[in-house]
Amino acid sequence: MERRGIIDVALSARGAETLIGRRTIHDKVVPYAKRFVTHAIGPELLHLLLPDLRTVSLAPVAFPDGYQCLPVEPGREADYIKVMTRSLVASADDQWFEDEFRSDPGYDPANLFLVYCDGTPVAAGAAQDDEWEGCAVGRLHMLGVAPEHRRRGLGTSLTLTAIQRMKDRGFDQALVLTEDSRLGAINLY
Repeated sequence: MERRGIIDVALSARGAETLIGRRTIHDKVVPYAKRFVTHAIGPELLHLLLPDLRTVSLAPVAFPDGYQCLPVEPGREADYIKVMTRSLVASADDQWFEDEFRSDPGYDPANLFLVYCDGTPVAAGAAQDDEWEGCAVGRLHMLGVAPEHRRRGLGTSLTLTAIQRMKDRGFDQALVLTEDSRLGAINLY
């Protein structure tokens, strides 16, 4: 895959029949598409790859006043589920958390983060283990912010927190998967 800029993208856009069609749709979905490379991988799914984390300088992580980010502690998984039901997965429950996280052999609650405001969980995200083209990579996973707390920089700060965790754990690359219709998420990444 050709690499341009710091992000490589594989995109399968809805209804695209040809590479030219995908690129055309892709340019509409992501206005700065010239930084990206397209490659069909599945319906409506966008893979963003941040290569070579060793050389990427991250901005300092700063959450707005009144917000605190903490790793998930055992017994606080319900707070993660609360955020997901309000932001990404309305049907999230204990079984969802088991399937999405605990059943993974590499599960470590220290790789999941919760953002609190006045003791209430309002945002969550994870730095999971994954594989891309045969290489171990970190993956930004299930990042969500409660609607009334959006547009305050929480998603950006949580993304930086997760990527820093990946760097600290020795990953050279970070992967993000999102639906091609989630323009807010695409613009964040």
